[in-house]
Amino acid sequence: MKRAAGINTILMLTFLLGAPSGAFPSAADGPYADQVYDTISAKSEEKMDSLQVQMERNSLGGLLSDYIFTTRLDPASVGTGAVKSEDPYLPYLGKFIRHIEIFRYNILSDTEVGTAYPDGPGLVRAIDRIHIDTRESKIAAFLLFEEGDPVNPYALSDTERLLRETAFIQDAMVRLVPVEGIADSVDVQILTRDVWSLGVNARAITVDRYKLKFYERNLIGYGHTIEWEASLDFSRDRLADHTIFYRAPNIYGTFVDGEVRLVDAVAYKHNKWGLSRGYVSPEIKWTGAVFIEGMDDLDEDPARIRKWDRENFWLGRSIRLGRGYTEEGSRRRVILSARSTRTDYHVRPPVGADLNRGYHDRSVFLGSAALTERSFRKMRMVFSFGRTEDIPYGFLATVTGGTGVSEFFTRPYTSIDLAYAGFCGSSGYFSARAAIGSYYRNDHVEDGTFSLTLGGFSSLLPFWRSVARHFFIVDYIYGYNRLPNDNVDLEEPRGGLRGLSNTGIEGKERLTLSWEGILFADWDLYGFRFASFGYAEAGQAGPEWNSFLDGKYYCSLGGGFRAHNERLIFDAYEARFMFHPVVPEGADTALFRFEAVRNLRIPFLSPGAPRVLKYE
Repeated sequence: MKRAAGINTILMLTFLLGAPSGAFPSAADGPYADQVYDTISAKSEEKMDSLQVQMERNSLGGLLSDYIFTTRLDPASVGTGAVKSEDPYLPYLGKFIRHIEIFRYNILSDTEVGTAYPDGPGLVRAIDRIHIDTRESKIAAFLLFEEGDPVNPYALSDTERLLRETAFIQDAMVRLVPVEGIADSVDVQILTRDVWSLGVNARAITVDRYKLKFYERNLIGYGHTIEWEASLDFSRDRLADHTIFYRAPNIYGTFVDGEVRLVDAVAYKHNKWGLSRGYVSPEIKWTGAVFIEGMDDLDEDPARIRKWDRENFWLGRSIRLGRGYTEEGSRRRVILSARSTRTDYHVRPPVGADLNRGYHDRSVFLGSAALTERSFRKMRMVFSFGRTEDIPYGFLATVTGGTGVSEFFTRPYTSIDLAYAGFCGSSGYFSARAAIGSYYRNDHVEDGTFSLTLGGFSSLLPFWRSVARHFFIVDYIYGYNRLPNDNVDLEEPRGGLRGLSNTGIEGKERLTLSWEGILFADWDLYGFRFASFGYAEAGQAGPEWNSFLDGKYYCSLGGGFRAHNERLIFDAYEARFMFHPVVPEGADTALFRFEAVRNLRIPFLSPGAPRVLKYE
């Protein structure tokens, strides 16, 4: 009896953390079958049979075993998973949308919100009741189509993607159902499943310094985010710095997002307010943003103290070039944008024409023209542990020009930014981005930046009872005709090596090479999925554009384990072990970290506001 009671208690406490992740129960038919990858692997079940039988001998174990020992990963059923987002809807071209229905599923059970669930564990039912589900009106606000519209495969697939991209929905599916007796009509079913939206993150930075964050990503079912973060430092008189963040996405179905950030720290106070509307779909014609922010630096060092205000406005117009729903180039568009940014310093260190340029009062006026075509494919186990992911492919070419006006001089600015991403048959995914830009003054180039980034990942590779995927990144940046102290370095996380800090290695040029391999386990426990990984990174920084040819490279090698429950809002976490064959003199090294997963930064196609190329 004591043994059974102990098992029950452990199961009850552990189950509070999550439940098995799974596909929508009615989604396995017709052209949507390839969206459902969770099948039962007989070999995996054999491994778990003994424990399952033991659980079924006690009451709570019997109730939970059906939920814990499901959702196995069968490698043969996953495949490459690269399905064009619009493909499921192509058979319905020429038909009209008669009716739209929204079906919301509970977080921890495969039942619709509001339906009876008498046979499920009481704890599961209680958690589903406690969670405030996303309101139907909020889900409907993301729809890019209406009743009576002709079937547009891209509008349907973009709606599905936009719902998945929210912070409060685990997965979403848009299905078309033929209407019996009406050959030219279909009904649209929107299926969504929330995530558990209340979370907490904790991170140890040093022995004395920690970060703690509480957040709610779906406030009272409206999808709003509210966060409170405390930066704790036990070595000083004031214990904590505080940050409050609030975000309201897609206000009243306009795809306008609003946000507020307030920071009260020992060293500074910062506030930022704004509204923005991005290029979420070719259906969106007008985009832009307005942000107002201020900084009051309380640093006692007169060489660093600052107080400034900034106003940032931009407006863009998307002009669709392609026509139709399936023709080549139907997603192609030209984007014309203009931006104005003004920064005024009220308190600052001494400045001059070439002294502390970062503290100049300045205004930047930019305009850009971009040609882009972007579509998506649905995949799994890229940056997630099994939920549907939308991976972009296509191209983006942007030309930017404008003027930077400071209190000491006026400088024209130009840049060119080219990006491409695509799938290499069944071999995987590749993307590349190259950009060059600079200011001009007195017939000379100033503050120039050239960057080249290559990245990608393999298809899913069967490995025993699991699947694996490889990632790579090659990142090069060079700054030319810049001030002597304007350098890039190998510091984490701006582009440095994991586990290395205070390296003192810097220069005008930097090259980093990264590889990572992930092996996804073929089982889950209470909804938590697991993966093991290994990585290798090498990097150097030097004074010239070709320093990478003869520079000294530093390395970081390691690996570890990751876990994530995709029905919970919590980040994926990893336990990482690191080894550094050569350590720069005076640098700090870390041999182990337990923290949120930081994925490799593969360049994707993301049109946005005109900007000056970053040099960091």
